[in-house]
Amino acid sequence: MKRQAKKLVSYVNKKNRKIWKRFRKGNDVAVTTIYVTYYPILSSYGRQFTKADIVKDCIQELFNYLIENRKKLGKTDNIEAYLKASLRRRLICIANRKEIQQIEIDDTLHISCASINTEICPEVWERLHDAFCSLPQKQFQVIRLKYFEHLQYKEIAHLMSTTKQYAKTLHHRGLQRLKQDLKGLKIISQPDAGFES
Repeated sequence: MKRQAKKLVSYVNKKNRKIWKRFRKGNDVAVTTIYVTYYPILSSYGRQFTKADIVKDCIQELFNYLIENRKKLGKTDNIEAYLKASLRRRLICIANRKEIQQIEIDDTLHISCASINTEICPEVWERLHDAFCSLPQKQFQVIRLKYFEHLQYKEIAHLMSTTKQYAKTLHHRGLQRLKQDLKGLKIISQPDAGFES
């Protein structure tokens, strides 16, 4: 099973490298494919930080920039992580430049019962919410990216402009803090549920 997963990842990475290479060379099909494939993903990601209309403009500006400067772009085998990091930096620049108070670049809690896939009573949900919100920003960000966006440490490190090892450290510290804050709390009934370090 692990071998099949590795083969799949290798195949996806190889495919990403090829289409990104074509994109950098100005291939119209590659440009359209990347735009159509990743626009919805970027739109959903950006709306976690600010309003939809601002995100829409930022995505358009981002793709215009990438197309105009495609020959200067670096290589990547993870287009999604590359585009998300680029969009996030652009949102931060806009927030700093225009000082728009409505934009909240700091991560906020976007966790739903559907994400956890279980029924949680209001009292337990409130305690979960408080525990996540009490995490330091970087620890919270790592846990959100890992468990709710299903990114690997390498991708998380790229998005946060840090090292893979430091991303692992933040993840470990965040889980330890959550375990301590939620000690004694029965979150869900499934016997195999819980946080894994």
